[in-house]
Amino acid sequence: MIVVFGDMLELGRDEEVLHSEIGKFLNQFSFKKVLFYGRLMKKAFEAYQKEKNYFNDKNDLALFLKNESKKGDKIFIKASRGMKLEEIFNLY
Repeated sequence: MIVVFGDMLELGRDEEVLHSEIGKFLNQFSFKKVLFYGRLMKKAFEAYQKEKNYFNDKNDLALFLKNESKKGDKIFIKASRGMKLEEIFNLY
């Protein structure tokens, strides 16, 4: 499974700590690819200790998915609605 995580918005003053905790939490799982997108997810990216990729541009993320995913791959996306990550499939 390929997992894509984008910023979780409106978390208040603890937003950076909470994003870092996500990265730490994900260390216990194994995924084909882990992709992080957005300013806040940089904290999760830094805390995640396995193979990973970070993107600050949605077009770059879409291009990476297009080039790296294969037919039949499952792609899980989790982010705040405000990140509009569904748009990557229009770019895909």
